[in-house]
Amino acid sequence: MRSWSLVVVLLVAIVLLGGESVYARRSKDGACACPRIYDPVCGTDLSTYANRCMLDCKAEEMAARSIELRVLRRGACDEPIQEPIEEQPEE
Repeated sequence: MRSWSLVVVLLVAIVLLGGESVYARRSKDGACACPRIYDPVCGTDLSTYANRCMLDCKAEEMAARSIELRVLRRGACDEPIQEPIEEQPEE
């Protein structure tokens, strides 16, 4: 019985932790928490975001207004074009 309880607890933990975004995380007060890593990306709104997480946070806000925001490319929008980011299929 004890091992069955352990299996159930582990499965619940996997489901709860596995469904969250790797990037944008919201605190209980709704603030978006992102790492302080500067890895700029250019969004489809032609704004430069400090990293993918920051863009994902803004995209969540924009989605509430039915506006889609995605990564256009790596690097700042005003930098010369590097390689584009390949779109990841949504799960």
